[in-house]
Amino acid sequence: MVRTFTRTRALAPGAALLGVALAGVVAAPAHAASLGLDQRCYVAGEKASVTGSGFAPRVPITFTSGATALPSATSDNSGAISQTLTVPGVAFGLNESQVEVVASDGVTSAHAYLNVTTAGASYSPAAGDPTTLRVSHTISGFGLSEVKPSIYLHYVSPTAQKAAPAKATTSTGGSSATPADPPGVKTIRLGQLRGPCGVLKTSPRRLFPFKAEAGQWVLQYDTRPRYLKGTSDSAFFWVTRKVTIKAD
Repeated sequence: MVRTFTRTRALAPGAALLGVALAGVVAAPAHAASLGLDQRCYVAGEKASVTGSGFAPRVPITFTSGATALPSATSDNSGAISQTLTVPGVAFGLNESQVEVVASDGVTSAHAYLNVTTAGASYSPAAGDPTTLRVSHTISGFGLSEVKPSIYLHYVSPTAQKAAPAKATTSTGGSSATPADPPGVKTIRLGQLRGPCGVLKTSPRRLFPFKAEAGQWVLQYDTRPRYLKGTSDSAFFWVTRKVTIKAD
């Protein structure tokens, strides 16, 4: 018969109690799972690239948003994941909302928040005599490419619309500079956009804070302090509205 022996040694005072205490401690994982996004803000319907790490290796990863199941992925040998998700719509009645996305391997989970916005600019109320109408301007989505920019409203008169468009000039040092507003154009600063998506709603104010000539005006919202007509080739985001002022 083979006998086995256990070698024992005396414990220092209090060591037994420490051993009992440590027996109930579960070691925390070296790295908690995490998710990251490729942008700080998205427009509803576009694609968001989601990456993560800290998951179990080579297992299915589920993605959910609330009670909605999203396309799943599979972690790689290191527990990293990558997935492309379609950005949901903005909550009803809002210009900006936040959507939670949760990724899980069944044991470990991580979450990220999609900031979603509509991209546009408008004023309300829209009906009434524009020469006396008081409105609140609502702007959203202008912060998609800039961080907390100021928003400007350019009033382009009927006369200015018929004139040749202003061109950028080259100043000393080779940099481009936009000239001052051309005749017939007035620019006002509405305020600074807030939040990751760039949202602003102004207090009520006169739609036309100056005496305006009769005819069809173009109101252009953008983040430039000087007016430059927005086109499909413009490097800045812009929105226009047309307003007709009747002759007396």
